Amino acid sequence: MKVYRVPFLLRFEERLFGGYMSARQLAYLLSALVSAYGWGRAVWPLNATLAVVGTVFLIGVGAALAFVTLPWLSLRLDTFVLLWVRFRLGPRAFPYTRGSGSVVPAINNRRGREAKPAARSA
Repeated sequence: MKVYRVPFLLRFEERLFGGYMSARQLAYLLSALVSAYGWGRAVWPLNATLAVVGTVFLIGVGAALAFVTLPWLSLRLDTFVLLWVRFRLGPRAFPYTRGSGSVVPAINNRRGREAKPAARSA
């Protein structure tokens, strides 16, 4: 029996569910539906309008994260949001430490502010 090597060239996600949705998209939609259901159940006795608006908003956010791509950046929306959050929460100052061979963010200096000296005990 001859065995042929088949190269993998995956440019796109595999659409596992009916040829329309990938596992990532299904996870976003299911989490949006579950959170919208929980929101609706919790808020409905207090205010029906707020429950409906919140439910539609949560389903819309889940659908946007699942299906929207930003063509000018060649990124999906969920990847863009993840990168943006990492940028906003990441370190701003990368001090050069001579001789270590790498640039490591300072723990006391995460936002580029001067580190406060430790208090001396007598």
